[in-house]
Amino acid sequence: MPRTFYGRSILILLVPVTVIMAVVTVVFIQRLYEGVTEQMTVAVAYEIKLILGRIDVDSPDADSPLDGALELADTLGSRISSGAAE
Repeated sequence: MPRTFYGRSILILLVPVTVIMAVVTVVFIQRLYEGVTEQMTVAVAYEIKLILGRIDVDSPDADSPLDGALELADTLGSRISSGAAE
């Protein structure tokens, strides 16, 4: 603990300012990452919905109902598989 008046006044001014800045920074970063995470989740959900919409179950060629979905997934930079053992 400082013994001089000048030292105590500096401490009284700097500690609250530093604490407030730290709290505001933490709250800002948490809200930022929360917002970005929510936006990315929605974007990935839309991509999955789009890819699932391209699966043509009623195609005449029964071997390749995933062709359109595979092409779209490749364009989006995603990987999908049929889930069957290869």
